[in-house]
Amino acid sequence: MTIVLPVRKLIKSHYQSGKNGTQIYHSLNKQVPKSTIYRLISVINKRNSLNPIKQKGRPRSVRTKQFIYKIKRNLKINKKKKSAELLAKENGCSGRTVRRIIHDDLALKTYKKIKVPALSNIQQKKRKTCATWFRKNFTHELCRKIMFSDEKLFDGDGQLNPHNDIVYAESREDANNNGGLMPKHKYPYKVMIWVGLTYNGVTDIVVLPKNESFNSNFYVANVLPIVKRDGEALIGKDFHYQQDGASCHTSFETLEAFKNACISVIKPNHWPPNSPDMNPCDYFFWNEVSSRLKKKKYKNRSELIQKIKQTVKEIPLKSIRDSIDQFRSRVYHIEKNNSEILLNKFK
Repeated sequence: MTIVLPVRKLIKSHYQSGKNGTQIYHSLNKQVPKSTIYRLISVINKRNSLNPIKQKGRPRSVRTKQFIYKIKRNLKINKKKKSAELLAKENGCSGRTVRRIIHDDLALKTYKKIKVPALSNIQQKKRKTCATWFRKNFTHELCRKIMFSDEKLFDGDGQLNPHNDIVYAESREDANNNGGLMPKHKYPYKVMIWVGLTYNGVTDIVVLPKNESFNSNFYVANVLPIVKRDGEALIGKDFHYQQDGASCHTSFETLEAFKNACISVIKPNHWPPNSPDMNPCDYFFWNEVSSRLKKKKYKNRSELIQKIKQTVKEIPLKSIRDSIDQFRSRVYHIEKNNSEILLNKFK
């Protein structure tokens, strides 16, 4: 362990006052390992110096300061990002050398590009206006009275992660014979699911039947009764219902039906477009359901639907509550940071 000069001076001061290594270790609240303290004491006794002994060896011929700066400059000014192998080829060195410069010398980490919604100027202003409205009209406790809702389309072919779903084999042929191939239908069956998320739990899910569209008639006939029944059971009669700006949600017929059912709906102009980072269903719930579903093909729609229902019931209530309690802080961040998209996932 390498310790900074002020700490080395402190250890020397303790040692010169008559303390041994163990006493110094406890004086420093065990923040510095004993072995490091005794090693520094040995250096003090031998050389009466706090400076570490310079390592002997052949001076660097490739990873020099000039070459490290050259790679750093290339990474910063080049808009078209290059791989370590390409940088190595251009500079006449090995890919391992470039990777060591990037990770060890420059202390850089590797990150994948993240897809984010492309927000227009109008959408940015709308997001900020809506965030301000929520901050002024919904306290932390009142946010717990909201039923958040959303739809999600699940694929019957399952999910494939090319980085983690790997097969160890002696050859490609052996890998193919041992689960290395995942057949993908050209038109796999899909299942549309609606759900309502509340501070006290999840509503019953609504499944869109095969060959039907999620229009206003279906929404009013199948979703509204679940919202009314489960909203009052989970939150109380004074709950607020959130939905995005889909046409089936904001049509005149839909809004009138919710009004006649005495359900307080957050008006469409108070919910911003293109904002999955504000809905707990998007930034937490659907991600959690997808990660818990087995990454496999399902034989039919019924099997997939049954597995989704089972998975929804397994989501811990504490995690749901934590995600909803995060809503107000997200609103505040969006308002204060010029409608900036929140990239971090729920934690």
